[in-house]
Amino acid sequence: MEGFVEFLAEHQAGGWAFDAAHPNRHLLVTAHLDGEQIGAAIADMPRPDLRLAGIGAGDHGFELTFRQPVAPASLVRIEVRSGDPEASLVLEFLRRSNHSMVDQASNLLIPFADTEQHPVFVLGPARSGTSAVALALLKSGRYEGHGEGHLLPLARDLTTVIDFYYANRTAMRQGDTLLRAVHIDAFQRMVRRGFVQLTRATFPTGYWIDKTPTVAMVRAVPLLREIWRNARFVFLKRRVIENVLSRRRKFPHETLEHHYGDWAGVLAAWLSARGTLGDAAIEVDQIDLARRGDEVAAAIARFLDMPPPFADAFRAALAADHPEQTSELFGQATTLDSLNLSAADRPQFMATCDPIMDAYGYSYDESYYRDRPLATR
Repeated sequence: MEGFVEFLAEHQAGGWAFDAAHPNRHLLVTAHLDGEQIGAAIADMPRPDLRLAGIGAGDHGFELTFRQPVAPASLVRIEVRSGDPEASLVLEFLRRSNHSMVDQASNLLIPFADTEQHPVFVLGPARSGTSAVALALLKSGRYEGHGEGHLLPLARDLTTVIDFYYANRTAMRQGDTLLRAVHIDAFQRMVRRGFVQLTRATFPTGYWIDKTPTVAMVRAVPLLREIWRNARFVFLKRRVIENVLSRRRKFPHETLEHHYGDWAGVLAAWLSARGTLGDAAIEVDQIDLARRGDEVAAAIARFLDMPPPFADAFRAALAADHPEQTSELFGQATTLDSLNLSAADRPQFMATCDPIMDAYGYSYDESYYRDRPLATR
């Protein structure tokens, strides 16, 4: 067995694990603190970087959510097990090198960290209002962009592949080799420079948006912030009950586990990312967007420092274009019973969602929030 922990944060850990002797087997990964198991996941997530690196079919990634917040430095171990109960492996954390970077670019005028562009990243789980905000920003006339992004998580994938390649060729980095002569950070800088150049060419005004409502995009937030120093992040959130109800209508072919698992993954990833952003991030709950749209639009416009003509156009577009407004559930809070969870589904649902619901102050009843009823907010 082999693998790495590639990220470790207060609420989650992730990486990959693989049994070369049984390439079609998906391993159980568990996290332990003070002798107690605090999280578990199956390493069966598809990842293109693993496939390209020859790690089976590539479906050996994992992400696990801790049952309680954990200081990463205090985590005792993350362990992977095969079908044999006696076979286990404690995964190492893949750490980035602290060596100074060696610039390999021929054109030093292309920066690897941009201070001229002003991107806005619209983040959050699917069916939480990301489309409404992104489309309104595009209609404001201030920003360029597309209805959907799904390209920029590639930046993190590329840096991960580079880390993986160098970490697994220790012997080849000894002696007189080109691999030893070219430091890993040379490639890391090239990746950043490439994305700066790409977005400058694609969005010449320097004001653009990206809406990619996936956990991979939230995972990429620290890197995005590193590359685009003026970036702003708008995170849309929604309680799991209403989110799953909306997903069921929009994506009826997906399983219940996929719906709430993706919701939990995105919100847990944001808990880890938002602390690094300071005043470069704003959170918006979809139910506030539905009930107090103009007030929320004004807050977003102020956050983005939008000049008055653009801010007015943004507010008007957001008021006129709510993709879910035809639904009877638009702006409504319901109860957990509305999901009609079976006796078999309920334990896993609660184990996955409870820590996230607690972290965001959500309730399972019509009050929506634990601290005070929705009507008073």
